[in-house]
Amino acid sequence: MLTNGLLHPLDTAKVLRQKNPGQFASTFGCLVTTARERGVRALYGGVGPAAFGAFPSSALYFGTYEFVKRQLGGFSRQFDGSEGRRPFVHLVAAICGNTASSLLFVPKEFVKQQLQVATAGSNEARKTAISVIRTTVQTKGVGGLYTGIGATLLRNIPSAAIRFVSYEEIKLLLRKDGSMGPEAYVLAGAFSGMLASGLTTPMDVVKTKLATGVLSRDLSLLQCLKRVAQTEGLVGMYTGIQGRLVWSALFSAVGFSAFEWSKTALHLPEEPISK
Repeated sequence: MLTNGLLHPLDTAKVLRQKNPGQFASTFGCLVTTARERGVRALYGGVGPAAFGAFPSSALYFGTYEFVKRQLGGFSRQFDGSEGRRPFVHLVAAICGNTASSLLFVPKEFVKQQLQVATAGSNEARKTAISVIRTTVQTKGVGGLYTGIGATLLRNIPSAAIRFVSYEEIKLLLRKDGSMGPEAYVLAGAFSGMLASGLTTPMDVVKTKLATGVLSRDLSLLQCLKRVAQTEGLVGMYTGIQGRLVWSALFSAVGFSAFEWSKTALHLPEEPISK
């Protein structure tokens, strides 16, 4: 929750730039311009849903990941002679964790982005999370809260797979004499977060444009990608990547460190998974 609050202005700037890349030269330029013209408060639109929704969503995410990892790890140890088993276990566990958390993450993200755009814009500044939910359900049904779920899953599932597999492998490389200090968790988390976010930015752009109404819900994901490529070019597919990399590096560093600390506090030993 604290990390979401501290990094929220950067996320808002990324969303605003992805919604209308022609308005701002860069994510950081958007951050400065919005703060100067609309006030710092404008950068905190949607911070409530983002912060409070992060806890249950992350708990479901990491909890499912760890449970599936341990179940598959125990199962895989019954067999010998299989190479590459460890990354596969982490891959499947990450997919399961992300899919489960998306039940909470997608509507939270939709409401957050609606408020980010409204608060930073010149109109509709009085929107609240409740009003967004009420209006969306009345006009589009509950499914409206899941606008962009396809793009979100196509962004989040590969991102989670890359993030967790690379994190677990980097942990092994940094581990010395079977032990690992907190700085190693931070480094492994930051690098894996940047790698995952950088590779999945095009789907993040599509997700933002769907959630903010720039792209029609009637378009398929492939049509959305083509529309962005045609109107904004290849560069447009990576709009907001700078802010996304910084946000993801910091968020993953803190998130994975907290994850490992929680496991230690709960006396959950690291489950060995054969290579």
